[in-house]
This record gives sequence, structure tokens and C-alpha cells, in this order.
Amino acid sequence: RKLRESSEHGGQQLQYYGYIAENTAPKASRYVQNIPSVFITLAYNTEGAKAVEKFMAESPSSRIKHIQLSPTVVDERFFFNRIPAQIDQAMSAEIYQRLVNADLINTKNGHLEGNPKLTKEFWQPLISPLLVTASNEHLRHYDSIKDSLEPDESPMYEALNVAYGRHQTTRDGVEEALDWLLSQYQEDLRGEDVLNQ
Repeated sequence: RKLRESSEHGGQQLQYYGYIAENTAPKASRYVQNIPSVFITLAYNTEGAKAVEKFMAESPSSRIKHIQLSPTVVDERFFFNRIPAQIDQAMSAEIYQRLVNADLINTKNGHLEGNPKLTKEFWQPLISPLLVTASNEHLRHYDSIKDSLEPDESPMYEALNVAYGRHQTTRDGVEEALDWLLSQYQEDLRGEDVLNQ
């Protein structure tokens, strides 16, 4: 069992121990057989999750962890937690309440009702007036001029995208993945110590 895997990158020899893949499934077994691997799949990506589970069943000797994320719960602190440098707790609660009042958040489970891309004509008019008020004391350096509330440009849109689970990458699950990789590394170090005695 290798402690580290090496690869050539730009003429430099890189060494790494394990990797984390988000929203994807294993495609080449050589990448996961020698090093611990974590696959994080988003709630909507059921096909990716099935592929990871199948690969794990077919490769029982490989060290693989699968973290399948649950749908994100939207509550009064959600926007503050996702955009804390720009929106405070009071503004977050106001945005949440407007979305609830418009039936865009299911209050039973806290899930966003509908893809933000397909429902933007409903949520944009609710949120936009809050963001363009230059004197609003609840906005923390929020640049309303740059926030078009459009995909790939807007922090608010991306927060809603995360809530709906259609984002490409996520911070969710990463801490758990890193903890697991560290435990695998420590286990290997203990094994190396035993072999060297």
C-alpha cells in the first residue's frame, strides 16, 4: 500500500495523499486503488451516487468513502450563512420570509420549491428591492450594481442554486471528507511504524 501517490504536473513532482471528487463518479480504477478517495454526490445526482456505490461494491479492497448530501434546508439564517460578508441575519430572515410568503420555500421540510433558473420571475422581484436599497443597514458591502441576480454572476443566485442542489461544487461534506482522509493517513502511518520496528 502506497503512502502517497506521485504525479507529474507542469514539470514538478507532486505528492498527495487521497483526493475528494465532487458530484462525479469513479471512471478509472487506477485513480482510487492506491490512495484513499472520497466522492461527494449532491442530493439530485442519484445516477452519480449509484455509480459510486456500484464501484465500491465491485472494489471492496479500495479505500473509498461516499458522502451523499441531503437536500439543503433553507431557514432564516441560510443566506447569512452562505453570504455572511454581505448579508446579515436580519436581511437573511427578511429574504427567507418573502420566499416563504410566495410559496417558494416548503416550510414543512425547508426545501426550495423549484429550480431558481426556472422560477426567477417569481423570486427576483421579491429580493431585488432589498438589495438595491443603498442605505439599507442590513447589507454588508453588498454590491447591488454587480449583483444582476443572474446565474454565474450573482452571490444570491448561487445561494439559491445551492439550496436547490444544482450547484457544481459545494463546501458541504468537505470537512467530513478531510477528516476521513486524515484518519486514513494516520492509519497508514501507524502501519508504517509497525513495519519499521
